[in-house]
Amino acid sequence: MKRILTFLVCLFLSVNATAICPKKDIEVAFKRKYGKVLYNYNLSHKDFEKYSPAPMSRIVRGLTIGELGVSYGAEGRVFKHKDGYCAGVKKVDFYIGYDYFKVFVDKKYKKNTCEFIAVKKHEDEHVTIFNEAVQFFSPDIKKAIKKAVAQIRPEKVYSQERAQQVFDKQAKEVLRKIQPLLKHVNKKIIEKQGLIDTDEAYRKVQRKCKNW
Repeated sequence: MKRILTFLVCLFLSVNATAICPKKDIEVAFKRKYGKVLYNYNLSHKDFEKYSPAPMSRIVRGLTIGELGVSYGAEGRVFKHKDGYCAGVKKVDFYIGYDYFKVFVDKKYKKNTCEFIAVKKHEDEHVTIFNEAVQFFSPDIKKAIKKAVAQIRPEKVYSQERAQQVFDKQAKEVLRKIQPLLKHVNKKIIEKQGLIDTDEAYRKVQRKCKNW
């Protein structure tokens, strides 16, 4: 009985070995974008509340809004192999960054006044933090994507519909594997922004000028 079992196992492995598609290198195109800053000096502190995702302190005199964008796409390929065809992801395109930032300074402060300059400088610090985070975490994200695609291999297919299903499945799998890292990045950005958005940080800004 033991000999028969061993033979059957070996036969099974042999049959499947001929059906396995050869592994192919997957190209990773990684791009990052640093957002354009759009300034608005025509709103009041009360108006800011319409744009802020959280309650605002009374001493806040400016606001910066930036949304971390992630764009992901995959290109597939089909090639002949033995008695059928193999399908899999050929290239992964990944983009992370900001399209733009909206920076508001309370309209009560006229341009070039001490107060206006102090608030604008503080908001520009937020923009810097956003962009520096993209630059800092990009190597880790790119490394995670490459690790994810390295685990992918083409699959046997017998129809165009099945090939598309393989493309979609593999693309989603790559995104699923890097999702925890993307959440971590977003969390760290929020934490870093919070360090300069404390009441003490606001008071430090206000100590620079007199006419608040």
